[in-house]
Amino acid sequence: MNRKTVILGSIVAAILFAELWIEDNHYAFAAPAKEASASKAKLIGEPKVAKSAIGYTISFTVSNPCDVTVRITKSGEAVRHLASGMVGLKKAVQPFSAGSLSQSITWNGQDDSGKEIEVSNDCKVLIAVGVNAKFDKFILGERDGYKSWRSDALTIVKGNGDEYLVTQSGGVHLNTTRVFDSKGKFVRMVWPPSINKSKEKLQRFITDSSIGMDNWDGSRVPTCVNHNSTYYAGTSHPATVAPDGSVIGIHNWCSDYLGLWMVDPDGFICKWVWRPPWQPAIENTFTKNLWKFAFDKEGNVIFADGFHHVVGYFKIGDMSPINSFVYSGKEKLSSPRNYIGEVSFNSYAAHVKRRHKLEDKPVLDDESHFSGPNDVAVDKDDNILVLDGDKVKVYKKDGSFIKTAEKTAFPDKSFKVPPPILDAGKNPRAFVFPGFLKVDSKGQLYLGYTRSDIDGKEFKEFNMSGFSGFYGYSAIDSENNWYLPVMYKKTVQIWKVSPKGERLKFGTKDAINLEYSDAEPFSGIKGLFVAKNSDIYVVSETDKWKVTRDVTKILNFGDLVTRGEKICQTKVDIYGADGSLKKKGAVKSVGINDVAVDKEGNIYVIDGTMWHGAQMTTASQGGSPGGKKAWPMPYLTPEETKLDLKKEWPKIFTLFGRLLKFSPEGGVLDSVDGKPQIWNHAGVSGVSPWNCGGECPAAQICLDSDERLWVPDAYMYQIKAVDKAGNLILRVGNYGNEDCNGGGGDKILEGTKVIIDPEIPLARPSGIAVYKDYLFISDMYAHRVMRCKLEYNDKKEVAVP
Repeated sequence: MNRKTVILGSIVAAILFAELWIEDNHYAFAAPAKEASASKAKLIGEPKVAKSAIGYTISFTVSNPCDVTVRITKSGEAVRHLASGMVGLKKAVQPFSAGSLSQSITWNGQDDSGKEIEVSNDCKVLIAVGVNAKFDKFILGERDGYKSWRSDALTIVKGNGDEYLVTQSGGVHLNTTRVFDSKGKFVRMVWPPSINKSKEKLQRFITDSSIGMDNWDGSRVPTCVNHNSTYYAGTSHPATVAPDGSVIGIHNWCSDYLGLWMVDPDGFICKWVWRPPWQPAIENTFTKNLWKFAFDKEGNVIFADGFHHVVGYFKIGDMSPINSFVYSGKEKLSSPRNYIGEVSFNSYAAHVKRRHKLEDKPVLDDESHFSGPNDVAVDKDDNILVLDGDKVKVYKKDGSFIKTAEKTAFPDKSFKVPPPILDAGKNPRAFVFPGFLKVDSKGQLYLGYTRSDIDGKEFKEFNMSGFSGFYGYSAIDSENNWYLPVMYKKTVQIWKVSPKGERLKFGTKDAINLEYSDAEPFSGIKGLFVAKNSDIYVVSETDKWKVTRDVTKILNFGDLVTRGEKICQTKVDIYGADGSLKKKGAVKSVGINDVAVDKEGNIYVIDGTMWHGAQMTTASQGGSPGGKKAWPMPYLTPEETKLDLKKEWPKIFTLFGRLLKFSPEGGVLDSVDGKPQIWNHAGVSGVSPWNCGGECPAAQICLDSDERLWVPDAYMYQIKAVDKAGNLILRVGNYGNEDCNGGGGDKILEGTKVIIDPEIPLARPSGIAVYKDYLFISDMYAHRVMRCKLEYNDKKEVAVP
């Protein structure tokens, strides 16, 4: 390259930089983003490496603001991860300089462990810019298989034709429904829904903001899957499939409210918490098998409500009443209505009846009344058969009573699950809601109590039955030992396990016994990390069931604004390699999810806030949970504060979760009279707030070898990389359920903003790990782990002189 070319390249860079305005954590271009984005970044000219008094000076220039990664390699393998982060912005990671596209950094000649590197012909400086992720392969998980956490967390129901719906439930917020055929082969997912459909079938998804939303990149994605998964479509109680393919079920998310959900034939929500018109919208106590369903010849819903002792008639889809009953058994009605029987509130709890002045009525059992009903069906003549105790009552479609029959006249609704489907539940490669990932320096990947190679060909499970893993957090040290929290004999401990699976000691101790007291009742471990100096960082949280009353003496329930050390119910404690407690409460925050520590000792945590998603949803829409309006939060960028509360509240919701950086000395969240965090990076979602008490899956931080921080933005179906200055480097992924094969290049449905074939499909990203230039992501709702390749838009190698 001649001098004229270099000068011209510098002029181009100067023009681009002059047309750039810079804000904290983001940047925008006057030129079209497509032409000046990080994905288009280039190295201008040839990087230079020169000897200096303290080692080597490495110089380079980039075309526009972008991420840059600098490594020292020997025989192609990285031996020193020198720097990685955004350049050309207001803030920069050391050793980069802020606000400049031209950089000059030094290398002291040492590898990552501090040893001198012998410089030879195979020793080079690698400079890579514009990182991007490409789908490689799925390494763990099996479509033609399934698992369950426990027997009551799995249901199999008969669908239409040769379809069987397998629903896997994992507590309050984890539910998926998958379709298998009688041969035990995966057919498709029902929930989460597929959006690889025609434009006509996606109309409601495109136009209805309760179903679809735009993510940060402007793509249309589902609103509901991660915000309220189980509130919409999760159930540990068998669902019912309608003739048109709609699926109806009963909520399992709350024991105080009886509600029904419905998914339409295209997989989108029709109803959330639907209640029949005779049911008051008040709390109650109930047995969830008291609602049963059948369908008439038109496909509409015959609904047996054993809680209120009536049988109703509703239109499939919107569940609007069909007022076609002119009789209630032998009783002629004064006007048509949609139920047979007499509504009773006798089954409500006594305190509820007193509070709402609900009177008991005698429960009659005759042609016009039901002691149940226990179930309902429709015969070949479209008559309604009601199983009521030990007999069957038969009614016409106008509600008039026909006859009473023996119990044996009620059709048998049971079915036999085909053996191949049962066998699919024994598939050894199947996973259920895979969580956090860790990878060691040898390429061994840890997923829960499973260890695998990076190809997923060989994996083994550690026998840890009887132990609690506390959200699934674990850690790997520099010698590839594995650290995991366990509840063992009613004692909370940290164990250390060698790569061979042998228990190791902490000095003379078999385990670290965590200290807690009645003043700080322990609930769970919310993060674990082993630092470069072998110190062990442990995140613990207090028990919300024991301290919420004390907390709400300081702030109202739902208050997302009040700050202070007294409401920080999660903390980071530091233990030495010998298991001794070195520092208690190094970092204190409201709702910590995970911890990571960089080479300089800076501490990173995710704060997931204090209260449930319901309170954050209210705040995201401009409300005042706890009597205080949280929006706009003081840590947001100017662009973020301009988000529309009505149309863009899901984006606002994600901004309550923050990645925080503290100095090695630690500090207190948002402290005004102490040591607060160094910076905030908002937009970390899929977190576990403190008050969730363990029902919400938590979030993970992955600090890779280049010291990029990877965190989830699960409600946007993405993960993202952030540098140590808090700058966003990259977003990875787009919405896609288990139907997606990956590698689709983010194909868009013509005339829409819907990505129907994503490059990296994610339905609920959870675990993140990076090994060399491989990125691993576990997808809880697709029950699999994928491997991606980290590629760069431009990279050059220069020999070390």
